[in-house]
Amino acid sequence: MPQLFVSFVALPGRTLGDAMDDGTRFLDNVSCDGTVAQMLDSVLLAVRRNMRTAAVIRGSGREDRYDYPVEVIRELVVNALLHRDYSPGARGTQVQVELYPDRLVVKSPGGLYGSVVPSQLGVEEVSSTRNATLARLLAEIPDAEDMPVSENRGSGLPRVMTRLRRAGMSPPTFDAAPGHVHVTVPQHALLDPPTVEWIQGLPATALTDEQHIALALMRNTGAVSNEMLRAWGIESHAATSALRGLVDQGLALKSGGRRYASYELVEAAERQMTLRPPSAPMPEPVVTGRRARIDRELQAVVEAVRAGHTTVKAVSQQLGLDYTTTTRRINQLLEAGRIEATAAPHTRGRSFVVREPASPRSST
Repeated sequence: MPQLFVSFVALPGRTLGDAMDDGTRFLDNVSCDGTVAQMLDSVLLAVRRNMRTAAVIRGSGREDRYDYPVEVIRELVVNALLHRDYSPGARGTQVQVELYPDRLVVKSPGGLYGSVVPSQLGVEEVSSTRNATLARLLAEIPDAEDMPVSENRGSGLPRVMTRLRRAGMSPPTFDAAPGHVHVTVPQHALLDPPTVEWIQGLPATALTDEQHIALALMRNTGAVSNEMLRAWGIESHAATSALRGLVDQGLALKSGGRRYASYELVEAAERQMTLRPPSAPMPEPVVTGRRARIDRELQAVVEAVRAGHTTVKAVSQQLGLDYTTTTRRINQLLEAGRIEATAAPHTRGRSFVVREPASPRSST
């Protein structure tokens, strides 16, 4: 029989065959069929109930934050349904959504179509579909929220990248072969549900998205700078405004001059001041300034790579560092084991990934 549906599984381990001690192989297992709009609604319901959640208060309203932004999952599933191969030879395979403790994977049967190449995915707005009639129909059919299922303007994957970056999440990876396209979204996120809950408990009002990311960076790395926020796609003036606002609300303390300013959570900064003996000499200002600048640049490079700027050129352009300085900082991070290279030096297409500590997903 044709497998023209979407399957969803929530898995207890990091590979498809892993089982729990009692033999359980699936935490949830759902087949979503019906119309495209119905399949989309069913798979989103299934994913939601298997993700952790935290509430963000926006004015008089409430917004639920999940392990993965629901808009991202929606775009990936719609993209898979729209662009999958519906020819007789591919009807034995369904669109698959797999939720692991450390990643979300959306699998679509059929490779890339037309002139689209893997390097364009998520970077350029490209539109080439093997299912033109379906694309026109989905632009007219409403989903459960009375919005068109698909716009089919090539903006879906770039929108995914933007939404992930706004949520403080790493970009997806793409595995495109003649018979399939697999999209993997790592779970690592600055704004995961526990962090969102922590932010909601702070004595602050009307925090912006930029300030949420700044607070998460301060909590996770100890300090934040304008450069680190730029790594996550925040414009320099918006980063400065967000950080100044956190200082004004009494949440952050600024250290260093205008050029080398960094910001810490008030509680962390006050703790450091308490631990310093009153008679302890101050470090040499020149050395401190240089060391602080290097440390900020190193951390900014880490955040740039984590945010999807994975080559020397991309990091240099995103942070406004010159190419030589960027190369030096990347080499320092490689030596320290904080990032890894995907290929040997001087190899075409060499990129970098952040070495993230494993953090198993916990249930709500």
